[in-house]
Amino acid sequence: MGQAIPLLAPASPDPCSWGFACGRTAALESGLCGRAFFDGLLRARGPSEARAALRSSPYQALFARDDDIRRSGPVLDAHFALARREMLDACPAHPLRDFAEIPPRYRSFRALFTRPGAGASASGADDLENSFRLLAHNPLYAAALAEHRAMVLRKEAPQGAGAVERSIFLDSAACTLMGLVAQATPEPLARKYMANRAVLSAWAAVMRARWNGAAPDAIRKWFVFGDSRHMATAFLAGEASPAAAAAPFCAPDIGRALAASDPARARADVDAVAADALREAVLDCRLVACGSERVLAYLVALETEAVNLQLCLAAVAGGMDRAVVAARLRREYA
Repeated sequence: MGQAIPLLAPASPDPCSWGFACGRTAALESGLCGRAFFDGLLRARGPSEARAALRSSPYQALFARDDDIRRSGPVLDAHFALARREMLDACPAHPLRDFAEIPPRYRSFRALFTRPGAGASASGADDLENSFRLLAHNPLYAAALAEHRAMVLRKEAPQGAGAVERSIFLDSAACTLMGLVAQATPEPLARKYMANRAVLSAWAAVMRARWNGAAPDAIRKWFVFGDSRHMATAFLAGEASPAAAAAPFCAPDIGRALAASDPARARADVDAVAADALREAVLDCRLVACGSERVLAYLVALETEAVNLQLCLAAVAGGMDRAVVAARLRREYA
């Protein structure tokens, strides 16, 4: 990850302090939906049939009208944001809470950075540099993104470039922060998942940008992981076999799962391939009776459920090819 950043990693909280959160996890896991449910939902021939399929799920109350199916995105975003927040509020102080908050913080940060005219003037560059506080809300995290912030002030960040280039830069900031939080996590199984997810998120961002037409030189220039560009360079060098290029940066078992993935599927849905490679690490966390690992596994399962519901309901509302959507469903963790 480049220059080492001193960490003030907390000691692992007493497992007993996780009792309430893990008890809540055990109760809520029973409400997660399996593949048979999603397959049935995909067979719905319109919003009314989709609502009928949802009656056997915890999501029935969210979709009282057919129009709710058609606008399922905002409905599900709000539902799962609240579910995540309630679970995190039940946890003791721990890096897991910061890790789980990176995606929503990133969305707010990205919205500021990509607004029209952002960074067009010196004062605008200062505003963008300050916007990093949304993502890195304490001095340790701010230090991790020092190079990204400096690039903004030096006008070396791609705020004036295209959407793909801006995404490269912003994704690299989020991945850098994920890697730092992983290092601060005391439990080995949770740290393994977080660190490897940071790497695979970086890999997915680089390959997605390349497949969307970004030039290799642009990716190397603007994908900064920590204060380094070597990871993006390695990923690009293995473009002919992208999963194999990422495998050496992962834990051995995760690397093997990634290298064995279907290259065509990686190109069609690189995030799904990354999630599959991490599956066993999540299941290992789930086997922990009480601790951050158990809650982490549930949060990942909840994230997977959100993705699958979004895909299924979008397919029903938009008349998409159901076989294509079924191939994109994530494998469940619980």
